[in-house]
Amino acid sequence: MPDFNATLTPEENKHNPFIMTGEGQARLFTTSLNDSPLPIHYEPAESPVGNILYPQATYNPISQRFYANHTVETDKERENYPYIMTTYRVVEHYQSGIMTRNMPWLNEAMPELFVELDEELAQTLNISNGDVVTIESKRLLKNGEQKGIVAKACVTKRLKPMMINGQKKHVVGMPFHWGYMGMSKGAVANDLAPSVGDPNTTIPEFKAFLCNVKKGGNIA
Repeated sequence: MPDFNATLTPEENKHNPFIMTGEGQARLFTTSLNDSPLPIHYEPAESPVGNILYPQATYNPISQRFYANHTVETDKERENYPYIMTTYRVVEHYQSGIMTRNMPWLNEAMPELFVELDEELAQTLNISNGDVVTIESKRLLKNGEQKGIVAKACVTKRLKPMMINGQKKHVVGMPFHWGYMGMSKGAVANDLAPSVGDPNTTIPEFKAFLCNVKKGGNIA
């Protein structure tokens, strides 16, 4: 987007309106990013479908992997983790679990961890609103034994199945502000997520990965 020096008129500034680039001009491509010169679409590191635009590279080949054998890579693994997980904040937990879990009125407004499921998936899994469920991912596979985190089910109309490359896929969601300390304790949703970093900023890819959901479990 072009910008303008506030001390100059548009006419005076028209030759160098892109003040955030060194040359003051627009760029059709960049050489300053690790995945230069042009941005293209990649699926997340864990995707239930292939990349139909660039089938030779489903996910960004220069994304930063912090652990070996840490992500779902094969069709067999995708069968074990068939659902797309996303994480988010809720209004009552706006910024930080450190604040949330130590403020009585926020704990009262949002008292416990939950996992959000669409109605169709909940019916398929025989899960009702308020049931205890276990959420699993490859990160919680220890020495071949599958472990998971436990939360209450929130069955909602807010989430809907999606058709992706002609396949119906279900999305589930969890807030990420609970933890092992504070007035309101709960499992850490980010324990489920892969440690995969953006190739330029290393910001972790916690907003889309694969998981499984099962009815039952014990809340500590």
